[in-house]
Amino acid sequence: MYDVDIGIICGYISGVITIISLIPQIITMLRTKSYEGISWIMVLLMLLVSILNLVYGIIAHLWPLIWTNIFTIFLWSWILYLYLYYRYKNINEYIGYEIV
Repeated sequence: MYDVDIGIICGYISGVITIISLIPQIITMLRTKSYEGISWIMVLLMLLVSILNLVYGIIAHLWPLIWTNIFTIFLWSWILYLYLYYRYKNINEYIGYEIV
């Protein structure tokens, strides 16, 4: 009846779920203004995985993988930024300096 590729549909659905799964972490970091409980090694590795998956998606012309990893690179970068920002801010507050 319809020429629908189930793999593409599953790819888009899993991409949306992957993107949504990162949002609560960002919200938590913004609310608590803390990096506690976040492993910087995990964040860097997941950022690397997203970059490599994006490259693979481009080479293989897999649009669900391309779009998912464009967004996850942005979100993992944001998590890394928040991690570094709050860590730097907390260290400076501890030693008596302020972030301008």
